Amino acid sequence: EADAAARIEQARLALAAWEDEGEKLLTDQGARTDTGAMTLAALDFLVRDLFGNVRVRAERRARHQDAERALGAFVGRVLCRQFRAQWVADANLPPEQWSVQWDAGERVQPFAMLTARIERGAKALVLEQVATAIREPCARGACVDPPESHQAWHEQARRFASMERYDWAAEFGRMALGYSGDGPDLRFDLAGWLHKAGKHKEAAEHVNAGLKHDDRRAAGWESCAAIMSALGDHARAKQAAELALKLRHSPWESTAPQTQSLEQMVAAAAELTNPSSALVAYAMINKAYPEYAEAWRERGVA
Repeated sequence: EADAAARIEQARLALAAWEDEGEKLLTDQGARTDTGAMTLAALDFLVRDLFGNVRVRAERRARHQDAERALGAFVGRVLCRQFRAQWVADANLPPEQWSVQWDAGERVQPFAMLTARIERGAKALVLEQVATAIREPCARGACVDPPESHQAWHEQARRFASMERYDWAAEFGRMALGYSGDGPDLRFDLAGWLHKAGKHKEAAEHVNAGLKHDDRRAAGWESCAAIMSALGDHARAKQAAELALKLRHSPWESTAPQTQSLEQMVAAAAELTNPSSALVAYAMINKAYPEYAEAWRERGVA
């Protein structure tokens, strides 16, 4: 018994060290490691980058055997930390073959999950395997699986982009869209990340969607100009660049209310001769300075 206890203690120490290594591999990429789905999605991306999305060749797998072991252990940490499972110690097995278990006895093997992801590629995403594993425990209240908000996915995407991981940023941006996160900020961010990742056609779809949300942002038109130029549509690129330039020098660029005084906005609006433009201008004054809602009436604009 003493010998078994010693083996278990030694195995636990090794397991904790591997878990730490796996967590560091993800934090080095800018990934959060304190969530469920977002953390596992980032882990799947890292496995894809290391081993590919099809059956991995033996020599490639051998090069990353330490990472494989570390990430397998970290899957177990996520199951225990986020989903309330516990490691099942077994003195007769190496820790790579240990399972985690919930209170009613459901067991899964974290290292086997990682192995399946490597050997079967995208057909065995760890995120999907874990979703299946936690379904019953969560259904009876043994664990919880709260969905992350679209803001959390978007913020994580921006974090990846800040580290020039534009492919990861775009993946997480798409997920944010799937969580009802559609809006100009996300669309313009997605367009920029995809453009930097060389996916110009998809970038064009998102920049156009962003402009439908808000066509008064100079940055949106500047992004459109760059993307259209990359696609060889130089006429559209020129048009977008001209619009961006006009907005940069206009108080009606969507960020203007943060920098323009009431007097500057009213003076600029008074110079507009197009009725539609004037109407938009005074509406923006009203929005930016609701306490001066009568400002446009004082200027004789109906």
